[in-house]
Amino acid sequence: MLRKKFLIYPKFQLILMLVNALIMMFAFGFVALQAKRSFALLETMGVNARLPPTHAYFKFLAVQSSTLYSHLIWALLVAFLVSAVITLLLSHRLAGPIIRLKSYFRNIANGENPVQRLQFRKRDFFEDLPAVINEALENIRKGKKVES
Repeated sequence: MLRKKFLIYPKFQLILMLVNALIMMFAFGFVALQAKRSFALLETMGVNARLPPTHAYFKFLAVQSSTLYSHLIWALLVAFLVSAVITLLLSHRLAGPIIRLKSYFRNIANGENPVQRLQFRKRDFFEDLPAVINEALENIRKGKKVES
């Protein structure tokens, strides 16, 4: 049911969601790498201070890094979920007009007569496009010159 309702142009929508996920993974990976470098620097500072390996400082660093990475993973999962839903909803509003235009012009090409006026769903993007197309087609039917 989800596919029928929201994935109306799966190739486009899934690629958009994949690109979004890859960008997020890159950003989170970069943050994790910088955190790892920071913890390595702090560990080096402890070694240079000649603290013994069993010192509380190193245990504290281990707990902090473990906690940070755990939180980063949870943040990535939540961000990915929220981003996937928002991307799906926005791409649905973007793909809908494209699918409708394709169907509309296919009907014209197949000789459907009379051609109904083009309409998009409420809240779709490109809301001004149907009026322009309907006006242009009406002028073509009447033999008028279309103004630019």
